[in-house]
Amino acid sequence: MIGFVVIIIKGVADVGSVQQVWEVAVKHNRAGPQAYTYGYDPLKRHTVANIIIGGIFLTAVQYGSSQTSVQRFASTKSLSQAYLSLVMMIPLFILAISLAIFA
Repeated sequence: MIGFVVIIIKGVADVGSVQQVWEVAVKHNRAGPQAYTYGYDPLKRHTVANIIIGGIFLTAVQYGSSQTSVQRFASTKSLSQAYLSLVMMIPLFILAISLAIFA
């Protein structure tokens, strides 16, 4: 996550301000209202449905079947602690995705 923060700070410093970064992104169709394409089209790069479907599969694999996750869940004393460890990862996951989107 520190890498995302460094990239964001460096990018904003090179361009000048967050407002200028946003204007460049809108100018090149990387942000703004045109970035939110609704409907499911597997041939388009990003649509809201594609992002949601891909995010569900990515999250399920990353937090449900990776070796580190399984070891974390198996090392807890009870099933409720395993659920708690999973729920505690949600804010960090949201933070990481938010930084990745902005970077």
